[in-house]
Amino acid sequence: MSNPTTPSWSAELEPLRQESNRCLSIVLGQVQTKEDLLRVLGQYAAFNGPFGAGVAQLASQVAVHQDLFKDPQESVSVLADRSGEIAKHIFAAAVDEFGGADARYPSHRTLAQYAVKGAGKFLGYEKTSLNAKLAPNETTLQAVEKVKTGYGFGASLDQWELLKSIGFHLGSEYLAGDEFRIIDAFLRERFPDLVASMETVSPEIAAIATSTWIKVHTTVEDEHAAHAVTAANLALEYQEDPEYAKALITRGMQNFAKIQREFLAHMGESNEPKYAEAALDESENAGRQLKKTLEYGKFCVIRIGGKPTVFPFHDGTRHSKIVQGLLEKYKIPNDDFIAAGKFKDREITFDSDSCLELYGREAPQDAGDADALKRAIAALVGIKIE
Repeated sequence: MSNPTTPSWSAELEPLRQESNRCLSIVLGQVQTKEDLLRVLGQYAAFNGPFGAGVAQLASQVAVHQDLFKDPQESVSVLADRSGEIAKHIFAAAVDEFGGADARYPSHRTLAQYAVKGAGKFLGYEKTSLNAKLAPNETTLQAVEKVKTGYGFGASLDQWELLKSIGFHLGSEYLAGDEFRIIDAFLRERFPDLVASMETVSPEIAAIATSTWIKVHTTVEDEHAAHAVTAANLALEYQEDPEYAKALITRGMQNFAKIQREFLAHMGESNEPKYAEAALDESENAGRQLKKTLEYGKFCVIRIGGKPTVFPFHDGTRHSKIVQGLLEKYKIPNDDFIAAGKFKDREITFDSDSCLELYGREAPQDAGDADALKRAIAALVGIKIE
C-alpha cells in the first residue's frame, strides 16, 4: 500500500500554478489608480466567497458515500469504508475557513470583508460608495457559480463526479497559496502605506488587523494543499481502477484552473454598466419626456441604485448646481456623478466648466466609456451618431 501523504501531483499541478501566477501578475500590473486597486481586491474577495462552504459540502458528500472508498485489505467488508479518512483531509480546510476548531476566530469570509473595508477606508471611499465599487462584475458572478458547481452544490455526486470534485478542491488549494503571496508582495511594493494602515487595528471595522485575511492565507493554504494531496491519494488508493480515478481527479484540477484563469483575466474590469442603451434608466427622466430633451439644452448623468440615469434640464442653469442637488436628494456620493453635457444642433457634447472645476471631470475618464455613454444617450433621445 502506498504512502498516502506522498505528493504525487506535481506534474499535473505545476503548469497550472505557473499559468495562474502569470495571469494574476498581469492583472496586478495593470493596477494604476486607487479605484483599480479597490476593484481588484473586491472582485478577488467575492470570488473567494463560496470556497469555505464548498469545502464543507464536498467533505460531507465524500463522507456520506460509505460504499465508494473501500479498503481492499480489510477482511471485514462492512467495516472497510474509508470515506471518513478522505473527508477529514478535505474538511481540515473548512475548519480554518470557519474560525478554527473552537471557532475563536472570524471566518475567512469575514476576514475578507474586513480587508476590503480596511482598504476602502484608507483609500478614502465612504461606506455609501462601496456598494457600487465592490459589486461583483459579470465574470466574477459566473465564476462563483462555476465554483459552486465544481464543489457539487445542489447535486448528489456519484463516484466519478466526486473524484472530479476532489481534483477541483486540490487545484484550488494548491494554487491559492501563491496567489495570496503574490498579492501580499504586490501591495507591500506598490502600496506600502495601505499595508501599514491595514496592519494597524481599526476598531470601527474589526478588533483585529484588516490585513489578517491576506496574511493568514500566505501560509495556511500550503497546509490545506497538503491535506488535499493526501485526500486525493487516499481516494486513488481505494479505487478499483486508480488510473481512471487519477484521470478524473486531474480533470477536476484542470477545470478549476480554467475557471480561475477566466476570472483573473477579467478581475480588473469594472462592475459598472458600459452604458448600453438598456442601462439608462428612463423612470427618473420625467417619464416619456426624455425624448424631448433636445429642447432642454443640457443634461447630466448620475448613478442611482447602480444604474446610470440621464437628467435633462433647461439651458441657463449651471450643471454643477443640478448635480449637487441630485446627489443630495438621493443621498449618494460625488463618485456617482458620471457626466454632464449639452444638446446642440442635434449633437451631444460633454461640456461643463462647472463640473470640471468641482469634480475634476465632465465625462467618464475612459475614452471608450465616454463614447459608449454618448451613443447610449443618443439612442435614447433619437439622435444618430455615425
